[in-house]
Amino acid sequence: MQCRDCTQYQSSCTECFLKAHRHTPLHWAYVWDDKRGFFERRDFSTIGGTIFLGHHGDRCPNPSTAIHFTVVDTNGLHATLLRYCQCIEGLRCMLVEQLMNAQFFPGTMRDPRTAFTFRVLKNFHLHNLESKKATYDYLGALARLTDNVFTTELPVSLAISQPGQGLIGLWQVVSANFYRVVRVWRFLTVVKRVGQAHNINKLLPCRRAGSLILYCPACPEPGFNGELRAKKTPDHLR
Repeated sequence: MQCRDCTQYQSSCTECFLKAHRHTPLHWAYVWDDKRGFFERRDFSTIGGTIFLGHHGDRCPNPSTAIHFTVVDTNGLHATLLRYCQCIEGLRCMLVEQLMNAQFFPGTMRDPRTAFTFRVLKNFHLHNLESKKATYDYLGALARLTDNVFTTELPVSLAISQPGQGLIGLWQVVSANFYRVVRVWRFLTVVKRVGQAHNINKLLPCRRAGSLILYCPACPEPGFNGELRAKKTPDHLR
């Protein structure tokens, strides 16, 4: 068994692969097929792996039942198995928090079944800003990364985790969630960068509360880099 997402990964057995990838369950597993004579790409769950939440990748002693979960990362779409942590009674209601701690952004806040890694959201955000790449085109590239041969059929790497569903139907659900999540991600990014997420209004009461305007630190701003009752700026200092 091989992993081409890792650098210089040595071929190993299934048990060693699962142990080495408990913190990177979104790496594709390449399993040797004796009958066909080539390596076949499989998802983490199709070789016996499960994503456990709440214990930094370790197996939870009191997990929930396995849930068919779809996770989108920069290397494609993964239809895998996921288990929530139920060690503490209060954690049973913190499904979204457990996903967020694992850097999985849920597609919905109520009973999520689809999530996007922080890595893929940040990657799309930068691509969209720099190259003006549309969401549709970016999703098309992810579909090709998932399976670049049979683009209209569900590959073996996903069929075991998502029985009875075609790749087109699966991508329709993913696309609808991605369009919505991207907007939320952009808003949260702006809120963080302008300081609203860190309660900047208390530090700079001179600014309008809740403002998301990007301020220029070089421009005169009364109460911040200038006096509140500053006189007219002399001509030689303008």
